[in-house]
Amino acid sequence: MTILFIRDPFKLYIQDVVFEHTAKEHLQTLLTLLAFAVQVGKAAISLVCTLILLKYPLLVVMAIMLVLTFIELLLSLKLYKKIIVAEV
Repeated sequence: MTILFIRDPFKLYIQDVVFEHTAKEHLQTLLTLLAFAVQVGKAAISLVCTLILLKYPLLVVMAIMLVLTFIELLLSLKLYKKIIVAEV
């Protein structure tokens, strides 16, 4: 649930940036590339977790995911602060 809480606002922010700074004729191409990049990222994270699980117990993977979640949360907060400053 934490990963969804962090991932969705970041994805929405990226889509907003794409909508604001892209010509309409290139919009579909960029959205397709964004969806492809998300899928590649998911596959990479799944592969890394699988490789870790082959050597270490599930607790190690959960700890790594928790650390990554906090890092992404900090990045999302920084992006949010930049958005608020840019709107003012």
